[in-house]
Amino acid sequence: MNADVPLLVIVDAANVVGSVPDGWWRDRRGAAERLRDRLAADGVP
Repeated sequence: MNADVPLLVIVDAANVVGSVPDGWWRDRRGAAERLRDRLAADGVP
């Protein structure tokens, strides 16, 4: 890896959210926000 190039992480949110049968389909926006918050807490920009 080149230290001069910023890290780019691509997350297929639909597959990540859809892989857990926790009722996400009843609150799609909330599921996306929870995923965003989890990624941010783990330091993913």
